[in-house]
Amino acid sequence: MLRSLILVCLLGLLAACSTPSVESTKNDPTVQKVAYKHNTPASVSLITIFANDTGHGGHSAIVVNGSQRVIFDPAGSYRSDDAVRRYDVVYGVTPRILQQYLSYHARETHHALIQEIVVPAEVAERMLNKAMTSGLVLSGLCTTATAAILRSDPYFSSVQSTLSPRRFAENFGKLPGVKKSRYYENDEGQNVN
Repeated sequence: MLRSLILVCLLGLLAACSTPSVESTKNDPTVQKVAYKHNTPASVSLITIFANDTGHGGHSAIVVNGSQRVIFDPAGSYRSDDAVRRYDVVYGVTPRILQQYLSYHARETHHALIQEIVVPAEVAERMLNKAMTSGLVLSGLCTTATAAILRSDPYFSSVQSTLSPRRFAENFGKLPGVKKSRYYENDEGQNVN
């Protein structure tokens, strides 16, 4: 009896640690309700949050615009009533949600570097599927998780991995065709971590 109880508990723990499947996420009615495809070419954008005074990177995430636009926000704290978060993926990334995401991170002390690259539709779809099945990422491992997803695809395999968000952004920026922009705000910000 005790053995059966232990086995049931262990199976429950394993189930809690499992990652979602692409199909289960795509068929999630809440995700379907907010799904948004941006009317631009398929793309992947690396977002890196930098401290204005030191230039150190503090967070890495990617925006994937494929059959829908999502933010893979590993170990991130962004939440919105108008978007849906499953594990570390934000769904329903309309222009307003993306603006909220950037505004959430940018503040008097930090800004966002956005590095966008147009990719073939099948590359964006593979990145979308990888993000959707990634599961939860532990705190402090955002760059590692972002690099793992990107480098798992031959299109991004040349981008050298690193633990440093700043260095990873530098490596990503070496890809041909990357367009860079920066987003600043001078308020106290919502994300005070």
